[in-house]
Amino acid sequence: MVGGIEIDKETLSEFTSLFKFYIDAGRYSVVDRFAYAISPVSAIYALYEAVREIRSALDRAVEVEYEKEGKRNRVRCCEYEEYRGDCKWLVGVAGGEKKYCCLPCPHIPSDEAVAKLMEALRRDVSVATKIAAMAMAYRARRE
Repeated sequence: MVGGIEIDKETLSEFTSLFKFYIDAGRYSVVDRFAYAISPVSAIYALYEAVREIRSALDRAVEVEYEKEGKRNRVRCCEYEEYRGDCKWLVGVAGGEKKYCCLPCPHIPSDEAVAKLMEALRRDVSVATKIAAMAMAYRARRE
């Protein structure tokens, strides 16, 4: 339950995860537009923009391999830069040679989750602020 509106934990985590990506990337304005929405329409539009930006980032994402606890893993990164010795995200190798400091792409919420959130926003737009606050409260993503 968020602000008296019933939203299941799974749906809630889809959106906190989405906005957590923007927070980890230092792109707070995306989260702020959602959090400070003054009407359901503006909240839904901010959500649309957040998802659209991720879809666009997926088009230019880089896939990297990294090792964690002795196991090789692969992940797509939507935010990345050439590794220069300091990285607050994840360090991975693309194409077998180039090292990147990268932030893995977030999961895009399902259409069912979006429909549930839109209904909740129509009933109480402050749900957006609460979801944004929950995303801000999560500790920084570290691999």
